[in-house]
Amino acid sequence: MRFAIGDIHACYKSLKSMVQEKIRPMKGDQLIFLGDYIDRGPDGKAVLDYLIELGETSDCHFLRGNHEEMMLDAAKGPQEFRHWITNNGDTTLINFGISNYGIYRKTPCD
Repeated sequence: MRFAIGDIHACYKSLKSMVQEKIRPMKGDQLIFLGDYIDRGPDGKAVLDYLIELGETSDCHFLRGNHEEMMLDAAKGPQEFRHWITNNGDTTLINFGISNYGIYRKTPCD
């Protein structure tokens, strides 16, 4: 069977529960992940670690979502970085233990 999963948004517990308790992949199954693994939720790092581990034992295909694209674009300059931060990129930085990212922090007006 093929399963398509999208918009995980750093919700590790929900992802793990869905895969292990609902989908329960078997040999020959394909898991197609549609992106947006990070941002917004409480544990983007755990999501990425879990997906890497899952990809080693299951037939997984990973597509890049707009949140991953924003994260990659953030390296291009301050404007792109701010755009990512205002779209909850700060939660991903915090998930990875980065809380001091300088003048590009969100402000109450963002």
